Amino acid sequence: MVQNIKNRKLCFCGKLAGMSRKEAETLARGAGAIVSSVPRGDVDLIVVGEAASPGRALGELQETFDEALREAFESGRLETITETTFWQWLGLHPETDGAPPLYTPAALAELTGVAAAAIRLWYRLGFLKCESRVGNLPYFAFEEIVAAKRLKALSEAGSSPRQIARAIERLQKMFPNDERVLLRLSPTSDPKKILYADGTSLRDSGGQSFFDFDRAEPAPVLEEDDAMPRLHDAFRTDDDPPSAESVLAELPNRDRDEAIGRKVIDLCQQAWQLEEAGDLEGAVASCRAALLLGGFDTDISFQLAELLAASGNEQAARERYYAVLEADGRNLEAMIGLARLLDRVGQWADASGLYQAALEIDPDYAELHYHLGELLTRMGESARAEEHLLLFRSAAPDSPLMESADLLLRRIGGSSR
Repeated sequence: MVQNIKNRKLCFCGKLAGMSRKEAETLARGAGAIVSSVPRGDVDLIVVGEAASPGRALGELQETFDEALREAFESGRLETITETTFWQWLGLHPETDGAPPLYTPAALAELTGVAAAAIRLWYRLGFLKCESRVGNLPYFAFEEIVAAKRLKALSEAGSSPRQIARAIERLQKMFPNDERVLLRLSPTSDPKKILYADGTSLRDSGGQSFFDFDRAEPAPVLEEDDAMPRLHDAFRTDDDPPSAESVLAELPNRDRDEAIGRKVIDLCQQAWQLEEAGDLEGAVASCRAALLLGGFDTDISFQLAELLAASGNEQAARERYYAVLEADGRNLEAMIGLARLLDRVGQWADASGLYQAALEIDPDYAELHYHLGELLTRMGESARAEEHLLLFRSAAPDSPLMESADLLLRRIGGSSR
C-alpha cells in the first residue's frame, strides 16, 4: 500500500503515537512531501495522530480550518488519513492481502520497548485487547502500540497494575461511551495519583486545573488507597523463604483471595521491571514468589521459563516449559520457547518437531516457517528447509528476517547445483 506523496502538501494534526511530530515531518519531507505546520487552504492531505481518538482530533481540527480549507474538506478535495495509514503509505507498517498485520506479544514488546512479559501481563489484566487468538496466543492490532506505550509510561512512573485498573474503572463510569479510556490516563510524579484527560484541561479530583507543559492531553487525579496488606516479608530471596501463610493468616478469610491475587500481579510486574533493568536473578525470584503465593499458573510459569533460559539455567527452564505444555498442550509461546532452547543445546530433532507442532496449530505464523527453515538448513534437510523459507517469504515479504531468508535460500540453491 506504499503511496507516492511527492509534492503533496500535508499537515499533521493531533498527537502522533508512533513517533514525535518532528520525526514524522522529517520522514514526510524525505518522501518528497511539502509539510505545513498549520492547516491552511493549500494543504491537500491531513494526517491525524492516533495517540488520542483520531475522530475527536479531526473534529477539533476542523474548527481551526480557514474558509478555503473547509471548502476543500467539504468538497472532498482535502484527503484525511490516520497515522497508521500514513505509516503504511511510507512502507513502515506493511499490509498483507489488504489487511493490517497482527502482532504476537513478543512482536508488540519489540515495537514498544518493553519486556514481552509486560505485554502478557497487561493483556491478562484486560488493559490490552487482542484481535484474535490461536490457542492461547493473542494477536494484537497495530493500534495496541499506543495503549502499550501509555501503560509503559504509567508503570515507569510507579503506578501499579491495581492503581491503573482502578483508574480505568472510575473513568469508565465517567466516560461510558469511550471504549479506550486507558488512552486518557497520564502519569504523575506521585505513583498513587493518575491524571486523566477530559478533552479540555488537566484536573484533579477536586476540580483544580493543571497546566500541561508537555502538551499531553488535558486531565482529574484518581487516587489509590493503601488498604492492601504488605506481604514483602513472605518473599525474601534467601535460601529458606518463609511461607506466605504466616502473613496471610492475619487476614480475614474473605480478604485472602483478593490479597493474594493483588500481590501476584504486583510480583509479575516487578519481575518484568527487574528483567528490563538487567536483574535476571531478581526477576526469577519475583516469579517464583508469585507461584509460591498464587499456585501454578501457565502465564507466570512461562515467564519464569523465559527468564531461566535467558540466565543460562537451561535445565530448570526446560522443566518449566514442559510444565506449561503439560497443563496446556496448545501453548504456542511455550512450544516456541522450548524449541529455541532445545535448538541451542543441540537437540535439533526435538526442536524441529516442536516447531512443526506449533505450525500445525497456527500454519500462518510466518516467523515459525523461518525458524524451522533455518534449523532444517543446519540439519542438512535442504528440500524441507527451502519449502518453509519460501512460505516465509510469501507470508512476510517485509520482515526484517527477509535478508537472512534470502541468504539461506541462495545457500541451499548453491549446494544443490
